[in-house]
Amino acid sequence: MRKLQRRKTGRFDERGSVILEFGIIAPFLMLMLAGSFTLGMSVNRSIQASNVNRNAIVLMTRKVDLSKSENQKMLIRSAAGLKMNIAGTYTPDPSGSGVVILTKVIRVGPVACALGISGWNGNSATCPNYGEYAIAQRIGIGNTTRWGSALGIPSSALSTDGSVPDADIANVSTDRATGFKKLITDAGFLYLDNDSYAYVGELFADMTDLNIMSKWLKVPNIMVRNFS
Repeated sequence: MRKLQRRKTGRFDERGSVILEFGIIAPFLMLMLAGSFTLGMSVNRSIQASNVNRNAIVLMTRKVDLSKSENQKMLIRSAAGLKMNIAGTYTPDPSGSGVVILTKVIRVGPVACALGISGWNGNSATCPNYGEYAIAQRIGIGNTTRWGSALGIPSSALSTDGSVPDADIANVSTDRATGFKKLITDAGFLYLDNDSYAYVGELFADMTDLNIMSKWLKVPNIMVRNFS
């Protein structure tokens, strides 16, 4: 009987030791689990954001009019999880957690000057934006009040499809795009020859909802930029 009691007592002591050890390491395991979840979700959203931005550029290069609501909804369908839509719909949310900003940038040359200036004499001095980069189109999808483009904001009134008038592209200095290379050796986003253009997609997304461990691990917001 004494041997049996000793064995039972030993088992109870082992169980108590296991519970105590688990209580010590449980907080660290929870931190590791929460950290893994946060990193995994942030990487997943970053990949998704890159895909959405690339999709937007592809649609623009294929001449899909992303100023139209039905085409914007098609793009937002691929952004599930980024909280850019009005709940229960694929309509972009102007107060949501993200935005896609699409820009067509042209380097003004003889063709752009001739289109924008009636009877242009071919003298670059008479075309104010000659050799400069100008914003030719701007479309914002989502929360455009919270985020802005690094390329600048065109001051001209835009048409329904986001286009800048030809006259303004040639003449208005406040429609110029910033950050592009004047010389191919300069620092900047991209170098373009005169009268060539590029599409630029910028996506911004808020990820503060993933900051469940902000004291130890703070998740940065997403910023993606693509050129085509």
